[in-house]
Amino acid sequence: MRRLNVVPLGDRRRWLAPWPSPTARSQQWTARYALTALVASWLVSGVVVLALRLVGVRIPIGLGVLIRDAIFLATLAPLYRSGSLRTVDLGLRRVPGARSVGLVLLGLLAYGWFSVLWTSAVHPPPVRSPFLGIAHQSTIVIVLTGFAAAVSAPVVEEIFFRGLLYRSFRNRLGIGPACVIAGALFGLGHTDYPLLVRPELAFFGVVAALLYERTGSLLPGIAMHSFIDATGFEIGLTGNDRVVITVFLLFTIILLAHPPLRGLGRLLTGKPVFRPGGRPMSDSQGG
Repeated sequence: MRRLNVVPLGDRRRWLAPWPSPTARSQQWTARYALTALVASWLVSGVVVLALRLVGVRIPIGLGVLIRDAIFLATLAPLYRSGSLRTVDLGLRRVPGARSVGLVLLGLLAYGWFSVLWTSAVHPPPVRSPFLGIAHQSTIVIVLTGFAAAVSAPVVEEIFFRGLLYRSFRNRLGIGPACVIAGALFGLGHTDYPLLVRPELAFFGVVAALLYERTGSLLPGIAMHSFIDATGFEIGLTGNDRVVITVFLLFTIILLAHPPLRGLGRLLTGKPVFRPGGRPMSDSQGG
């Protein structure tokens, strides 16, 4: 068995993998382009909704979200065609899962704390759940709505508002102003909520932007966003949120348990747990 090379406690930062940094391409994006894309998406969405209403077509919430998300993604086409956009530029990349879990939980606590504080201080009007009555809809509508709530909206909104909008503002501004502006635009864009409720959504946008700033990835923000939206959908469908909480709890346990279990497996098979420099061995090394 090979000798276990363990670094001293004070040198832990040497073997903790660094968070990724923004790519060179994403640092060239301008706030002008991002704002133009945002305004264009709002205008096109408004025209589509108005046109469908004029012809008497009622859009289920799930289909409406999917249409809006498709419009958001369409605004990225000019960047893609110019060669200035790859998925990694938007922050769609892997990060250390165990460390990300802690930040996501902290973000959820901050968002919940602000929501309670804001509600007790301002007393905004009651919010009618967008998923109210979803249980009485057809199966296809329920499936579309569940997909839109748990997958499409969290992924696309994080891509657009954090991956593009926040990144573009951050290229010219400090963290604070970029977070506030991008968060405010995120809150204002949810026109189906009362005006006094939108500051809560804006605060969520700030928290998600801080997650992206810290981790360099959209995946933690997508997970937080998905948890909140999927919880709302399940409550509207069944009256409780046990399934969503259970699924996310299991996923959290897996992420937290993976690094120590992988290290234990390498130790039991006689493989070095750490590189000579003190960083953990990857699965493709030290065989």
